[in-house]
Amino acid sequence: MLMAFQSAKMSTTLFPGWFHVREDSAYGSRQNVYALWPRLKCPVLLVRAKRPMAPSGGLVVSQADTERFAIEVRDATVVNVDDDHYSILLSSPAVSAVERFLGERNA
Repeated sequence: MLMAFQSAKMSTTLFPGWFHVREDSAYGSRQNVYALWPRLKCPVLLVRAKRPMAPSGGLVVSQADTERFAIEVRDATVVNVDDDHYSILLSSPAVSAVERFLGERNA
């Protein structure tokens, strides 16, 4: 259910941290993240959910952005997981990908 709030103070009182999520989202929408990708010099693991967040929703990371990320980030590892943005945190394939990635870095 969507709720409208009369003020930012009311929304932050009922949902602490929500204001910061909105603030981060607003800031991020004004940035060119693509320009930052080539500047990443450390190993990066992108675990991408292949299912939308909701039946009529979109993806957090599109297939096109995934492909571009893999090309532009020098030391990127990309793993596509057949899950949505929320349940990917508990997904066995995602957890295994993180364990492999960290294990390779510590070997």
